[in-house]
Amino acid sequence: MSNADTSCDRHAPELVRTLTVGGDPVGWMAAAAFSHFLESSFKVTLVETEAIRTVGVGEETILQIPVFKQALGIDVDASICATQARSMWTSS
Repeated sequence: MSNADTSCDRHAPELVRTLTVGGDPVGWMAAAAFSHFLESSFKVTLVETEAIRTVGVGEETILQIPVFKQALGIDVDASICATQARSMWTSS
């Protein structure tokens, strides 16, 4: 049979490219989540500009942010130390 059904043939998944525009907290969180939780066939690119200065409005004040970081495998205490941040939820 020359017209065999080939729909079940296994093939490598196509690369899916995702683009996150904006390096604000929501932008980096989206890019980090896509990169961490999506299959390896996804390529994530984050585009940001240096023309906009860092806002630093205290994103860590939202209690879910440390939970989000933990889900990504980020050591929350180490990230606070590395960024010289100050936790509002501890006495330090």
